[in-house]
Amino acid sequence: MTWQEPIAALMVAWAVYSLYRHIRNLIGPPRADAPKAGCHGCAGDESASKTQLRRS
Repeated sequence: MTWQEPIAALMVAWAVYSLYRHIRNLIGPPRADAPKAGCHGCAGDESASKTQLRRS
């Protein structure tokens, strides 16, 4: 066994692991820390609606 074979095995293992992670992210369930869709600045809208405007 030459020194190139372990290096090639590590590169192939890294490529397979990278492909697995990529496919898992494509078809897997959504992560808990992912931002929710459709909630663009909800907190800003709520605080803006409670603010009273001064009429002059």
